[in-house]
Parts: sequence; C-alpha cells; structure tokens
Amino acid sequence: MHGPSYLRNVTREARLEYFAILRDATLTIAQQKVKIFEWADRNGVAEHLTAYNVNETLMKEEMRRNVSQVMSELPYAVQRMQEVIDNEEQTYAQQRQALRNLTMENPILYRAAKFVNDLFSRRCCGGRGGPGPRGGPGPRGGPRPRGGPRGPGRQTDSSFTGYDEDMEESNTNNNTKTRVSG
Repeated sequence: MHGPSYLRNVTREARLEYFAILRDATLTIAQQKVKIFEWADRNGVAEHLTAYNVNETLMKEEMRRNVSQVMSELPYAVQRMQEVIDNEEQTYAQQRQALRNLTMENPILYRAAKFVNDLFSRRCCGGRGGPGPRGGPGPRGGPRPRGGPRGPGRQTDSSFTGYDEDMEESNTNNNTKTRVSG
C-alpha cells in the first residue's frame, strides 16, 4: 500500500476519501491540512496523523540544518577542489584519485561542489557539445545529437564517488588551449 503509515488503519473507502482530498487542486495547503485533520478525526487516526506530522517536521528541520551546514562549508570545499584541479604536478589519474579522496571525506559536500563547479566550467569553456566545430557537433544553438562519443548514455557502478570521466574531459578541454601539439 502506498501513502503514510496511518492509512493502514482505515477502510478502503476512507483511503479513497483521503486521496480525493490530496487531489483537490482548488485547496490551499492550509485548507488541505484542515480537511485531512477532519478526515483523521472521523476515521479514528488523529493520533497517528499527529505523530506522523511531528516526525515529518523533525525530518524537515534536520534536512534544513544539513543543507545549511553544506552551504556554509561549500566555499572551503570548492577551494580544495580547485587546488587539486589546478595542481599540474600530477597526472590526470592522480587528479581523479585526489578528487575521489575528497569526495570520500564528505560525499554530499563534494558532490555539491562538483555540481557548482560544473555549472560554470561547461558554460564558459565549451565543454561537451559546446558551440562550433571544435566545441561539439552542430551549429551554434542548433540541435545536438543525443549522447556523445561513448553513445547515448552509460551506467555507473556502485562505487561511483561523484567524479567520473566527465571531470577528466572537462579538465582535458580546459587544458588543451595551453598545450602545443607537435
């Protein structure tokens, strides 16, 4: 059965009534809450609903604390990531491993840092599928084929740490401007 745990203790008709309240798009959130509390009273699950709502409130507060914590630590994480990326005294394999090591320290924080970094690095530097003949397929702003050189997509294994070949490609694309081929 789908839905909150307090729905287990009511009849099928009561569940249908509950979901009808949720589907009513004309109700504000506050009105919907009032109707659900009235429904819970009629169906003898008001205590279960209250306990459920208390638990939901606690989870929401914890999530907000966690988000605030990550946001406060993000500048330091981005700085550490950029230090690894800017270190030219390492191979790309060593760079990938150093980024994986950072990710293992705090996976959520460093995935957030990678996400923010990727937002800007692909936009400003051409990235995969960028404009023009060197940046990727197709004309500027035109349709692009699905996928890339590896096909329409790839699966990641369970050991994914947030840094994959995309990071290597991004770094390779950024560094090719300074290399001289010969």
